[in-house]
Amino acid sequence: MDRIVFAMIFTLGMMLLPYGDGHAADMELRCGSRIASVGMRTGEVRGLCGEPTSSRSWQEYGPYGSSVNMEEWTYNMGEGRFMQFLRFKNGILDTIESGDYGR
Repeated sequence: MDRIVFAMIFTLGMMLLPYGDGHAADMELRCGSRIASVGMRTGEVRGLCGEPTSSRSWQEYGPYGSSVNMEEWTYNMGEGRFMQFLRFKNGILDTIESGDYGR
């Protein structure tokens, strides 16, 4: 019985740990009462969440000369809330990550 409880607690703890660089990736971002989610286009996200606090864009190049247009939008959600970083590939929301507390 003790081994089962330990295994359950251990598994729950592992599920709660963030991965990668310490920031958990999300599939959705709540913008007021609206929700933006991975797979949406830039115009859809802008319509739900408004203009980002800042943004940057660049191109990444792959094999055989293929290129991907990349954009990263930053939303400063305010004091006491985590900043949100949205990364788009060719105009499609690919990842949402939380950062440090906003100001």
